[in-house]
Amino acid sequence: MIHCPACGIVPVPYEDLPVSIPYEAEFTGEAGSPLEKIPSFVNAACPKCGGPARRETDTMDTFVDSSWYFLRYTSPKETSLPFRREAAEYWMPVDLYIGGVEHAILHLIYARFFTKMLRDLGLIGLDEPFPHYLAQGMVNKDGSAMSKSKGNVVDPDAMIQRYGADALRLFILFAAPPEKEFEWKDDGLEGCHRFLGRVWGVLQDALALAVVPDGAAEAGCPEDAAGPVDQEALSRLRKKLHQTIRKVGEDIGRRFRLNTAISAFHELVNAIRKDWDALASSAEGRNLLRRAVEGLALLMAPVTPHLSQEMWSRLGRQGLIMRAPWPEFDPALAQEEMATIVVEINGKIRDKYETAPETGEEEMKSLALALPRIQELLAGKTVRKVVVIKGKIINIVV
Repeated sequence: MIHCPACGIVPVPYEDLPVSIPYEAEFTGEAGSPLEKIPSFVNAACPKCGGPARRETDTMDTFVDSSWYFLRYTSPKETSLPFRREAAEYWMPVDLYIGGVEHAILHLIYARFFTKMLRDLGLIGLDEPFPHYLAQGMVNKDGSAMSKSKGNVVDPDAMIQRYGADALRLFILFAAPPEKEFEWKDDGLEGCHRFLGRVWGVLQDALALAVVPDGAAEAGCPEDAAGPVDQEALSRLRKKLHQTIRKVGEDIGRRFRLNTAISAFHELVNAIRKDWDALASSAEGRNLLRRAVEGLALLMAPVTPHLSQEMWSRLGRQGLIMRAPWPEFDPALAQEEMATIVVEINGKIRDKYETAPETGEEEMKSLALALPRIQELLAGKTVRKVVVIKGKIINIVV
């Protein structure tokens, strides 16, 4: 804006935008705007009458910029407009916004207001910029949030030097759900480092296996590679592999429960170790063990990219693991075992039914209350409360 004694406040003509800040501005920390001290910037001609006028030297708060920067990102090379509508509508809205809780009460509110204002002005058709938000928790140490001012921070360089970047990433993601706070403990990092050592050991054992490709005899394959197949162990590990692929994909991609995805890594490694001897004596078993280790590398890649890439390369795969397709699972094999739910009335067992272990509490209640035997016993009575122990018991209190 330009302040003219005769015309008042006059906007800078569109063709003269944007107004560039002079490079000679000195930021001394003294009172007043640094721009006020540059006559060549302050003194201007009025766009209306041409008379002497004064250019506005106050700049807008950074919150103004952070309220629409994401739209500018969609048109970074645009020189004639803040952003192009077609580009913004192609890229927006943001799929998932992750940030601290302070974002939810400041930046996200302002950004939402700006988006709706731009929509009302006809500059964009977007209504909501961030439909999904994940508020990340704080990391505490010695009973309070990590802060340089408190001196309770952990030097990541020292941790990486001692344990490696993958172990550090694994620990941070495993310590708690992403939206929860967690207390930093060095022994937790030690445990994650040991787990990666176990994974490396599984890889080394897998590399020593003589694998028979596509069921064909392999040159140099030991005689016992064609030994009897332990069908029970084969079925057990195959099922566990497909269940793990399903769980990790859902935990990372849909539920954002990275800590439970990492628990699934542990379970898969344990399953591989448990049935190793039973499977290593047959060609089919050896192939499954190799596929399980390869699947483990793919599943762990988002969390431990360096170790996973090394595993990928040593298993004979080409290129970057990050460009490899996500493993697929067979829904039939990935199906969890059915859980038996005991239904009680006032603490006494009256019936039972089977359902999938992941069945939610409300559905468990509905299934229990729909049982003919339970409906018969509840006839004419008022249900005061239904207590659910997920995957195990439902107690109906009348």
